[in-house]
Parts: sequence; C-alpha cells; structure tokens
Amino acid sequence: MDFQPRDSEMYYLTIEKRVPKTFSYIGRTFPNGQVVNIGQNCGIIAIVEHELLHALGFWHEQSRYDRDEYVTIVNENILEGYQNNFNKYSENDTTTLGTPYDYYSVMHYSKDAFTNGNGSTIITKQPEFQEVIGQRLEMSSNDVLKLNRMYSCNASVAFKESCSFSNSGLCGMSRCSRSAEKGSENGWERVTQAAGGPYTDHSNLGTNVFILGQLSQKWNLLQTRGQ
Repeated sequence: MDFQPRDSEMYYLTIEKRVPKTFSYIGRTFPNGQVVNIGQNCGIIAIVEHELLHALGFWHEQSRYDRDEYVTIVNENILEGYQNNFNKYSENDTTTLGTPYDYYSVMHYSKDAFTNGNGSTIITKQPEFQEVIGQRLEMSSNDVLKLNRMYSCNASVAFKESCSFSNSGLCGMSRCSRSAEKGSENGWERVTQAAGGPYTDHSNLGTNVFILGQLSQKWNLLQTRGQ
C-alpha cells in the first residue's frame, strides 16, 4: 500500500496532531481532507498503522461478527461512555475477508482497554492469548493479508517471528484440537529437522521455521507463520 502526496483529488487523508486524542474514521468518509489525528504520545509506528487501517476500511478485530467465539466482552467493566467502542457488527456491515480471528492483530484492543478499574474489559476464550491482545509492535501477517485482499494486491506476506517454546507460548499458531483420547496433551518442542520439513538446523536463528506438535504420541508437522 503506497501513500502519495495529494494533487487535486477530492478524497484524501490529512494527518494531524490537532487534539490530544487519537482517532480516525472508518473507510472513505469525507471529501476535502479526512482527518487522521495522532494524539499525544501516540506517534509510534503501530499506533499510526492502527489509525491508518481504520481510514483504509478496518474495524477493530473484536468488532467481528464471530468475536463471541473467541473473546468475552465484560460490559460492566467498560468506562461509561465508551461502550460503543466494543460494538459487534453483523455480516451485512463487515467482512472477515476469509481470515481467522486474529489475537495478534494491531487492530485488537488490549485486555484492559477502556476499563473503569473494576477488571478487564476483554477476556480471551483461549487464556494463553490474554496477554497477547492489544499488541502495538507491528501489523500481524493477517492484518497484511486482509489489506492485500481488500485492495486486490497479490503481494506475498513474509514475517519473521520470535518464539517462546514454553507451554504458554504458542508462537503465533492457532490452538490445535486436543485428541479425544483421555489424558492426552498438546506439547511443543524445537527440533533440528523433521520428515517433510527442513533438513538443516534452524533452531538457532532467533526466529522459528518449523516446530512439531506432539499429540497422543503422534507427530504432526505444523508450518508456522514465521515461514
């Protein structure tokens, strides 16, 4: 996605620091200069990306029509007057563009967004992602994929991603279904090679390429987002 200086276009974005608050409108809304305001202490890249994605047509991730399968919105903990920020929009108003729900999206609110102090406003259905939502480091690979699909861009998506192989670090992967066998557990292990995978040692690169998921003593090769 390339931004270019305005020439004589009727519809264009004007990036301002007019007021302390940070805000943007959804999609192409106003002619003659649609404001994207970057407020105080909000000039980091990921926050600017967040606001520009609004202007390009993105809603918040937790506004997806299927969000109730992935998060619980705790309405009683939302600061008075900010409830509309947690609205859910129907399939008639929004589209997922064929992408899965993304806890890593730069468009997702954090667990304590607009809290009134009585607790978290968003609870993830998968507890290991509770501390992940709301990241403001960079766009996720799914953010890029959705943007490409929205604007019919066929550019490839390539991301490097650091991983933790602790039990709580799922390395950007969706949770695998547990086996129906009683007592079975999912586990993750860094490996140097695997049948059907890379045949050299990628374990010391600082970014993951492949991991193996162990499920009931059977090994399933899973390709990560870091590929």
